[in-house]
Amino acid sequence: MQHRFFRLFDIWLYVRHPFLMLSYFRNMGYWPRPSQPRNYNEKMLWRKLFDHDPRLPQRINKLRCKQHIGEKFPDIRLPTTL
Repeated sequence: MQHRFFRLFDIWLYVRHPFLMLSYFRNMGYWPRPSQPRNYNEKMLWRKLFDHDPRLPQRINKLRCKQHIGEKFPDIRLPTTL
C-alpha cells in the first residue's frame, strides 16, 4: 500500500512539474523518484520542489553567499572570486 502511494505521488509530481522532470531525465539519464530521494541529485530536486526557504537562492549563489558571510562576520578572510 505504501509503495502504491509513493508511486501515485511521483506521477502527480510528473504531471505538475513536467519540465523539471524532463530536464532531470535529460541531464541524468534516468527518471527521478522525488517522493523517495536516494542520492544527492534526487535530494536537490526534492528541495527545489518542496523546500521554499527564501534563503536557499542566497546560499546557492557563491557571490551572494560570500557577501552575506562578509557582512555577518567581518573578521573572516574570504578568498577572492574571479
